[in-house]
Amino acid sequence: MNGYHYLFYGSEEYKEIRQEIKQSLKNLLSEDIFALEIALNEAVNNALNYGCPEKGIFLKIELLTRKIMIRIKDNGDGFCVAEKVKDANSYKRGNSEFLWKESGRGLFLIQEYVDIMRYNKRGNDLLLVKFIKRRG
Repeated sequence: MNGYHYLFYGSEEYKEIRQEIKQSLKNLLSEDIFALEIALNEAVNNALNYGCPEKGIFLKIELLTRKIMIRIKDNGDGFCVAEKVKDANSYKRGNSEFLWKESGRGLFLIQEYVDIMRYNKRGNDLLLVKFIKRRG
């Protein structure tokens, strides 16, 4: 596996894709992929729930020498990235009220489980980077 490119339109299609990705990553990576799976699923769930899945969600996964890069892009209006990331960061600082909010925990989990998380200005295109050790 050097990379995957997918275009899907809903959660059922993503479930099929997810199993294929999970198996390929398990075969290639020396570390536990559980945390990366959580980050990927949270990002895709955000695109499914807040984007426009009926217009398609693009998923690209590239396995490079020492890192895996994941890009998730939807065709929705996006969101105010700075505001939501600020909410997620407040949990790190011990703000227990964050636990009761209806949204934002996904971004917190993504930040915790990847090394780099970057959105475009619009908030509908996300790049995740996880540094890895390859098997072998």
